[in-house]
Amino acid sequence: QGAIAWQRGALAEAQECFQQALELARDLDDVAAQARAFNNLGILLNLRGDPTAALATYDLALASHQRAGNPRGMAETHINMEISWLALGNAARARETADEAVRLAREVDDVTLLGLSLVARAETSIALGDHSLALAELNRAETAYRSVGFTAGLAEVRRLEAATARARGERAAAKQLLVEARALA
Repeated sequence: QGAIAWQRGALAEAQECFQQALELARDLDDVAAQARAFNNLGILLNLRGDPTAALATYDLALASHQRAGNPRGMAETHINMEISWLALGNAARARETADEAVRLAREVDDVTLLGLSLVARAETSIALGDHSLALAELNRAETAYRSVGFTAGLAEVRRLEAATARARGERAAAKQLLVEARALA
């Protein structure tokens, strides 16, 4: 229900559903469900413009994922944390969390998750001004996505390639990459 509300753009309703899911998971002592609920609540907090509260919620999600022995969930949460750290202007911390997401994605041997983690790490490289490293990470992410047919991720790759081109003053290339990103999306 929370996901459906989220898709409709009813964030308050989604938050209420995720909060109810968290309470039910606590009653059932379902640590994995608690972790997912905390992660979803963190995403909503970030979307509502409160990355600090999102990070606190992600910390609870990480602890629950650790308790449940779920490295995949830990990687997903680290990707979300990277977004919040960037929103707070702390690219160094964002990079640390993206690095951990990549490590965990490799540990669980999930190619799609690895691609998502590499995109997160590329985003931090852009924020840190290392555009060459960002492009290398995006190339790895694209290779990972293509190897499993996850074409949905390619739009984000193109968007970040455009950001790199724009930062380098390559406006025409940036525009073309954004057109490609839109078409892929």
